[in-house]
Amino acid sequence: MIYKRFYFIIIIRVIVLFATGFWLSFSFHVPEKIYTLITISSLVIIQLIGLINYINKTNRELARFFNALKDKDSSSLLRFSDNKGVFKELAGSLNEISELIGKSRIESEKSSKYFEFVVEHIPIGILTLNTEGKIIHSNKALRKLLKSESLSTFGKLIEINNNLALEIKKLKPGEQKVLRIKIQSSFIQVLIHATQFSFDDENLKLISIQDVKNELEDNELSSWQKLIRVLTHEIMNSVTPITTLTVAINKGLKKKNQIATIDTITNEDIKDVLINVDLIEERSIGLRNFVEKYKSLTKIKSLKTSKVGIFELLNNSISLFKNEIKQKSVKVQLHVNPKTLEIEADKNLVEQVIINLIKNSLEAFKSNTDNQITLTGGYNSDNRIEIILKDNGTGIPDDQINEIFMPFYTTKEQGSGIGLSLARQIMQLHGGNISVQSDPEMETTFTLEF
Repeated sequence: MIYKRFYFIIIIRVIVLFATGFWLSFSFHVPEKIYTLITISSLVIIQLIGLINYINKTNRELARFFNALKDKDSSSLLRFSDNKGVFKELAGSLNEISELIGKSRIESEKSSKYFEFVVEHIPIGILTLNTEGKIIHSNKALRKLLKSESLSTFGKLIEINNNLALEIKKLKPGEQKVLRIKIQSSFIQVLIHATQFSFDDENLKLISIQDVKNELEDNELSSWQKLIRVLTHEIMNSVTPITTLTVAINKGLKKKNQIATIDTITNEDIKDVLINVDLIEERSIGLRNFVEKYKSLTKIKSLKTSKVGIFELLNNSISLFKNEIKQKSVKVQLHVNPKTLEIEADKNLVEQVIINLIKNSLEAFKSNTDNQITLTGGYNSDNRIEIILKDNGTGIPDDQINEIFMPFYTTKEQGSGIGLSLARQIMQLHGGNISVQSDPEMETTFTLEF
């Protein structure tokens, strides 16, 4: 209906213009009526200008409307001037669109202000960089942590602490690192973590920087207390019997608080002394072995890395236990996706970790029925390579799961207590970690993340 009326008015104007033009052409044959000729000519010009203006009126209004949208002029978006003419419905629709856009902009500004407020007031330092290393944003917590009123350029970050700046530049998305840095006259320990995201068709790197000095000191103190408790237990297990046996030998070689003479020592006394000496030697060897095991935890200083195929690594590790797997009727499943997946790692050390985990899983089976071990290799949600080992053995009780990575902690009669502790150390040297989840008697999962 809108457009029919528009076309109708255009047709009427064109007909009137043609009629006036015909009248003008007829007037040329009557040259003595010069004033009439001028009047009709003026009328034709006025009608032509009016027709052009009428046709272009909508275009002008639309141009004004969309320019206002482009310039974010909310006052111009509230009304479309031709709201009672032939394009009344169009004007109404455009007004609705302008109101929706206005509301959307208000909501967007509210969200932007909200997130800006959150980022500015969270207690963790936030730094945003573009691909060229230019600082896009830094929040209040970061400026406070680095004791700087402004942090607008990467050069300023280098000036504050060159080591921190270099590590931030090298840090890849998904990676994190603990650094000890000096800010002015004091040292702090910070955890830095990198994430990559896209905004306005630009790839940005988000760096979170958190002071973890107190947390690390608390964890270190707790770890030392646990280690001292375990060391005390292990050492006392050897020292106490040695002390007891020494006292027994001392008593056997004295008679009435006097050193026994040859003629007063019986064969039975000599036999008891020899037995006690053998036991002392046995406990001394045990104590020496314990010290050797402790030393083994500090031997690994560097890695000899190379490209390691995960499928081959896992398959070879499984093959070492084929006899025990057969004896315990264990169903082993191996899945690696993609099958050609590789990691940059020290093959011997990582293989040692895998072997230890498989060994623990096999020892967790108490019967020869429905035993399963599943090994999986692939990428996790953070696009990091991980190896997962699951078994349905006895599992780990809740009260022990936080202790199993502690050096020398073991629940096995013949266990050394260094396997999982060494596994964690090896994974940390690879810039990764090892974690565990266990539902006793149901399923236990160890995850190696590289």
